[in-house]
Amino acid sequence: MLKWLLPILFFVAITDAQVKRSLITAPTKKNLEIQSTKSDLQSKKVLEIIKKIEQGIQQGVIVTTANDFGSMISVSFGLNERGYVSSNQAISMLTNYFSNRRSISFQFSHIQDKSSAPFATGRFVYLYKGIQESVQVYIAFTNQDSKWVINQLNIY
Repeated sequence: MLKWLLPILFFVAITDAQVKRSLITAPTKKNLEIQSTKSDLQSKKVLEIIKKIEQGIQQGVIVTTANDFGSMISVSFGLNERGYVSSNQAISMLTNYFSNRRSISFQFSHIQDKSSAPFATGRFVYLYKGIQESVQVYIAFTNQDSKWVINQLNIY
């Protein structure tokens, strides 16, 4: 009787270990699905803001709101204006900047919307005092209070 007990215990131990291992791997697949869903939501929100910024620059009108910006934004407008400002100050600076420039063309040429640090960059061509000029526009995003917002804006 004892000689049958040892193989049965061995079989139960191996089966139990295999069950535990499959229980450990199952949630990992689910976590990947959750991460994928979060990435899709991130991408959707980031692309929505990018589209608003792009359309606004093309039309020479700021269509973004303070809700699209973080509480403090790193801004750089050429050599003249740079630093950290509030969302309302950033909108005021953008409004002022685009009021003096007539848009010829703008499109974000490179968009990275699925990374942990999403960003977009593109060339803005405009008329300023009758002279055609162009600058590079760069915006970066961060996740603040469970939503994606602009935390950096450079025009150079």
